[in-house]
Amino acid sequence: MKRSTAALATALLAVAPLGCGPDSAGFAWVLTAAAAVQEQSAAAQDEDGLILRRVWTGTEIDFYASSPSPDGRYLTDIDWMTGNLAVVDLLSGELRHMTNKGSWADSLTWAESSVFSPDGSQVAYTWFSDSKAGYEIWVINSDGTNPHVLLPKREDWVYFLIDDWSSDGRYLLVQVVGVEGIQLALVSTADGSIKVLESLGSEYTPLAAFSPDDRYVAFTYPSGEGSKDGDIFAISVVDEREFSLLSGPSDDRFMGFTPDGKSILFYSDREVTQGIWRLPIGPDLAAGEPELLRADVWRLLPIGFSRDAYFFGVPIEQPQVYTGAVDLAAGRFLRTPTPVQDLSEGTSAAGDWSPDGQYLAYVTNDPLVQSWRLVIRPVTGDDAREIPLELRSVRKVRWAPDSKSVMIVGNVQLRDALFRVDLATGRLERLLCFTFGLLDLDACSVPTVEGDPRYGEFSPDGRTFYFARGDPILGEAQIVARDMRNGAEREIATVRSLLNLSVSPDGRTLALHDVDRSSGVSRLLTVSTSGGEVRELYRAESLYAIEVGMGIPWTPDGRHIVFISDEEPGVAWKISSAGGAPQRLVELPGSYDWRHLRFHPDGSRIAYSTGEWKAEIWMIQNIPGAGGTNEGR
Repeated sequence: MKRSTAALATALLAVAPLGCGPDSAGFAWVLTAAAAVQEQSAAAQDEDGLILRRVWTGTEIDFYASSPSPDGRYLTDIDWMTGNLAVVDLLSGELRHMTNKGSWADSLTWAESSVFSPDGSQVAYTWFSDSKAGYEIWVINSDGTNPHVLLPKREDWVYFLIDDWSSDGRYLLVQVVGVEGIQLALVSTADGSIKVLESLGSEYTPLAAFSPDDRYVAFTYPSGEGSKDGDIFAISVVDEREFSLLSGPSDDRFMGFTPDGKSILFYSDREVTQGIWRLPIGPDLAAGEPELLRADVWRLLPIGFSRDAYFFGVPIEQPQVYTGAVDLAAGRFLRTPTPVQDLSEGTSAAGDWSPDGQYLAYVTNDPLVQSWRLVIRPVTGDDAREIPLELRSVRKVRWAPDSKSVMIVGNVQLRDALFRVDLATGRLERLLCFTFGLLDLDACSVPTVEGDPRYGEFSPDGRTFYFARGDPILGEAQIVARDMRNGAEREIATVRSLLNLSVSPDGRTLALHDVDRSSGVSRLLTVSTSGGEVRELYRAESLYAIEVGMGIPWTPDGRHIVFISDEEPGVAWKISSAGGAPQRLVELPGSYDWRHLRFHPDGSRIAYSTGEWKAEIWMIQNIPGAGGTNEGR
């Protein structure tokens, strides 16, 4: 009944400390323009009676975590301002908390994937517990009462992604991550016991769902190793026989079984255009001929079926890399920042200028297929070059000193690693594996390092990689310098919860951003790359005084460190590396979540990422096999 993505716990561990906001017990707010959209919803009816209706627009719901209620009125969601499980009323636009964990300052606990029970009376959801340092599956009544653990944290299963709830109420369909990789499994709603149906290796399926009679489970899986195209398979719940429903050269993606069980919906590019298709199936899953229901439906993100309608999302705004120019001395723009690419090209992030000043490197991604690409864009305005990246996620992009290769901190096989991309050949080479991540599902042929590379940075000469060891989020972190030539390591300093690290242009000093969660203090620190005393540069009596995602870059002359305060969104401040009070620099254009600020070697051009995830939610009615028009909506 719902969509899931290849979302990783590692990515969300990075998100958790970014949340901010007041304690919001009983908090409810109206999503942007939701009521107006409902009253004036766009609707289109085909000649065959198929109706598409826009029911919501605004800041994007986490589609991988969402599920429609059986009556189609509500969607589950995550309120990332607090981490609470929430439900959105599609009629009024109100968002209501189901859990009440408090604010991020109270706990680093959060909800993720969720699904309504068949009768709509309960919701099952994954829950990360900071006290237990792991994921559990919980169940709560739809009115927010009686939250209880169904499946406690286990050492052999480290992550859960809930896809569906069987129509008889007996099982949850869950993707579980454990020592044998990702597996599609049934979790008993009676006692939390697990029965594995199918091993998926290191690939999440973007969607899995029960047939209405609970006899089968269908899902999407890559056409071949390394392929971004999907085929559709089914497996018998009774005897685990596997069936191929759709395969071939097209990219076919499962959307769900129709409520009558006589067909499946799928999203495909099989006739050049992207569109929604129906595949008739018999009682034994014998497939008929695919039928195109609606062409020219682009960037569809499946959510799932209610009793008589299908819901899907369409992104209308995504974060992008912006470039501009600033006068650091005068604190004004020389050129107002603008996006480097169009929304149709996907989201872009993690920009960095080459040391020779000739290129901007960044990554772009299509969230539907998780297709990451490295983009090398000349500053002259000539055509950009794209290099495919066989990575699950990308955290950071940095140029090598010779401007001939790009270093990437990314995730593959559920393990964070450091990579190098040779720009002459496009070859992606893994240099180091890190213990931070879920599991290492393949034999790492390069050295494995204990630590967390998310805040890692290279020295200007590329010979040293600085990273964190320990527990950067919840405890102390040791700053470690690793010699990339011989693997020798030395400890630079120990700090509290580390949130950022940067290296001065001359390579002699590290800037650090840490927080003390017990006292609610944020600090900017400096320490020599040779080690020694850690010096406090700036202190603020707020955990959110320094925005995490933007980083703490040095200006090219090494005289200042730049940061953004969450308390004045989008405003960049500079502070002398010798100490003193911060000075207001400029207000960066953007709408939300400023990230990855980088300075060009010329000292004026800048690159950064900003933008909200905004989307529309659409409902399809009169689908053959899916009931009536639901005119009461």
